[in-house]
Amino acid sequence: MLERISNRIAREICEVVPTLNREVIAYDLGIRLNWYSTLILTAMLGWIFNDLIGSLIAFAALVALRKFSGGVHFESLTVCTVVSALFLSTVPHIPLTVTAMMYFTAVSLIVFIMYAPFEFEERNPSHWDKWSKAISSILVTSNFFILSPIFTIVIFVQAMTILPWKGVKTNDEN
Repeated sequence: MLERISNRIAREICEVVPTLNREVIAYDLGIRLNWYSTLILTAMLGWIFNDLIGSLIAFAALVALRKFSGGVHFESLTVCTVVSALFLSTVPHIPLTVTAMMYFTAVSLIVFIMYAPFEFEERNPSHWDKWSKAISSILVTSNFFILSPIFTIVIFVQAMTILPWKGVKTNDEN
């Protein structure tokens, strides 16, 4: 659905400005639609599930971690939006003990140190790229002091998306 919307908008933009590349415009619009749709759906579900702030904290944590650590993506932007929003709005309702938070954070830190950043597609280079592993590892390490159940779960799930799962190709393998 989000892909169709972004393609339709891109087609209309390119009719007005024919020198633009429709695929590039559609790709950029798709990314933006996905981000805003996930934010809005997460906020709506967070409000419905009675933890809007916790859901938005989970969203912010995931956005920050994925910015610097990368990770696999769903095949569809719409599936990504729905699954992410459901995940982010339910995370605040999962209780964890301090021991569990320490364990999951430690395991996640090892994964981030070993595999971040995980990139499987071409993207625009950034001046932050050379610092991605350090920044994502510092974000994870901060949870040893914060001890947030929300951050712990987001960290752990994000760590699973940067593991080199069988069948997932990175840029190096393409």
